[in-house]
Amino acid sequence: MIILNFKTPSVRNSIITIASLLLFIASISASGQNAGIPYKDTIGRFQLKKIHTGIKEDIVTGQFVNNIAYVLTKNSHLYKLSSDSIAQQIPIPDSILFQNLVFQSEQEGILVGISKTSSGTENISNDSWWVPIVILLLFGGIGFAIYKGFRKWRSRFFLFIVPLVIVLAISIKLCNSRGQQNEKLQFVNSIHYYFQKPVTNSIGLITSDGCKTWTIFKIPTNFDITGIIALSGKYYLSTFAGRTHMDGDIWRVDPNNKESPVTSFSTKRGLNGITLNPDNKIVAYGTDVVTTFIPETKMVKTKGEIITFDEKLDSLKAMDIHAAMEIKSLDILPGNIIWALMKSGELFKYSVNEWQLKNTNEIANATKIVFVDSLAGFALTKDGKLKCTQNGSRNWADFDIKDNVTITDIKKQAQFIELFGTNGFIGTINE
Repeated sequence: MIILNFKTPSVRNSIITIASLLLFIASISASGQNAGIPYKDTIGRFQLKKIHTGIKEDIVTGQFVNNIAYVLTKNSHLYKLSSDSIAQQIPIPDSILFQNLVFQSEQEGILVGISKTSSGTENISNDSWWVPIVILLLFGGIGFAIYKGFRKWRSRFFLFIVPLVIVLAISIKLCNSRGQQNEKLQFVNSIHYYFQKPVTNSIGLITSDGCKTWTIFKIPTNFDITGIIALSGKYYLSTFAGRTHMDGDIWRVDPNNKESPVTSFSTKRGLNGITLNPDNKIVAYGTDVVTTFIPETKMVKTKGEIITFDEKLDSLKAMDIHAAMEIKSLDILPGNIIWALMKSGELFKYSVNEWQLKNTNEIANATKIVFVDSLAGFALTKDGKLKCTQNGSRNWADFDIKDNVTITDIKKQAQFIELFGTNGFIGTINE
C-alpha cells in the first residue's frame, strides 16, 4: 500500500499540477470546440446564441439548414457543422475563389465564385474565341479588296461601311445595355462581358448529395455576382457590371436542364442583390439607371429600382422609390412592408402604399439590413458592428457581440437571424 504524505513538498506540488491540468482540460471542453456547444446572451427582447466552431479562419458567409450549418471562409474553405461533431472541412477546388453559397436542403446546394487563374489577357470565353478572328478576317478582306481596285464609291460603301455597322451592332448587342424598359425580362442565353473589367470566369459548383460530389457550371460573365437564391430546384444569381457600366442580369442555373443549364435574362440595370418575398416571388434590386454608349456615353433612367417576377421570369413588375437612385440592401416582410437601404445612406420604409424616409443617424455607414417585423430590425455597418432598432428606426443602439468579433454577414431565416464573423464566429438571434 502506498501512503502519500501531503506535507511533503514534492507530493503537494504534484497534486497541484494534476489539478491545474484537469482544470485546463475542463476549460477547453467548456469553450465549445465541438460545433454543437452554444452559449446564450439575452439582449433586450432578443436572445443571442453563439456557437463555438473550432474554426481558426474568418467566416465570410454561411447558412443554417435544419441542424446543419455550412460556412465559407475568407480563404475559400468550406466547412460543415452539425450539433454532435467538430467542424468538418469539405474538399472543394482550390483554383476557384468562392464568394457565396446557398443550400436548398442538407443535400442540395451551390457555391459561386470566380476562377483564380483568369486575367485580362486571356480569351473572353471558350464560346467566343472566334469573335476577334472573324473581325480580323473581315477587315483584312475589306482592305485587300480595296487595295486590288474596288475603288468606286459603291464598292467602298458595301465593303467597308456596311460590315462596320454590322460589327458595331453585334458589339453593342453583346456588350452594351439597350437602355429601354420592357414589360418582360429579355432572354439572352449568351455571354455577357464588360471589356473594361478583368476577364474572369464565374463558376457555380453544385452538389445534390451533401457535398460528397460536385458538378461545375460555367457562368459566362465577368460581372460581379451580387446575390444568389434557390427556388424549386433552381438557382438564381444577380450581377452588376460596375460603376462605369451600370448594367446587370439575372442568371438561372438549372442542374436538371441538360441542354441549357445556364441561361441569362437582361434586366437593363445593375443589381446589388436578389431575394424572395413572402409569396416566394423573386425580387431583384439595384439601380434605376443604365449606361448607354451610343451615340454617347451617358446614364439613362429606367423604371424601378425593385423588380419582381416569378420563377419562369416571364413577368415583371417594377417599383420606384422617389428621389432614390440605388438600393444596396432590401428586406420584404408580410403585408407588403419593405425596408430599403440606399447606397447614399438613406433608409426607406414602404407601408400602406407609400415610401417614408427613416432616421439613419446611427447607421450612416450601414451595408446591410434585416428586419424581424415592422418595428424591429438589425443593420450591419461597414466596420463589422451590429446595430438594432426596436421602434421602427427612430433610433438605433449597439447590439454587442463581445468576444472581439467583427461581423462579416447577416442573413434572415424564417425563425431567426444568422450571424457570421471573424475568428470562426457563428451566431443566431431570436426572440
